[in-house]
Amino acid sequence: MLKTLVSLVILLSIFTVCPALGAPSPQMNGNSQDVQARQILTNSAWCSFTYNKVSGTSSTRRVVFRTNGVMTVNGGAQTYSSGYGGSYAGQSNSGSAMRWRLENLRLYIDQGGGFQDIGLTATKNSNGYLILRAEGREYTMCR
Repeated sequence: MLKTLVSLVILLSIFTVCPALGAPSPQMNGNSQDVQARQILTNSAWCSFTYNKVSGTSSTRRVVFRTNGVMTVNGGAQTYSSGYGGSYAGQSNSGSAMRWRLENLRLYIDQGGGFQDIGLTATKNSNGYLILRAEGREYTMCR
């Protein structure tokens, strides 16, 4: 199904403090593959959708990689079920921000406990669209 595997594992690039923001921001140097991968990640939001037909739960996630080294993740879930005991519908939303770094085509995320490699990979589907995979989910460029 997915043919071309391009590892995008984003590791510790050297961070400097951006005086205007007062926050760490990644230096934009590095090898040309890192520069290209950074551009791909930051030029679009990345979206994911899952559905579980057994539980009736669907979930969405939208990830934005900012050039200042901050990544935002917004998501939501909906569930609906009915049966002998009646019907149930539920909904939830969430959002978070964390730091990210890229080096040697490795993605590292800091969720508060230090940077961890999340094993991000990228492939192209049969139509040529880029698909990112991380932590059991697939992401495409949001429309």
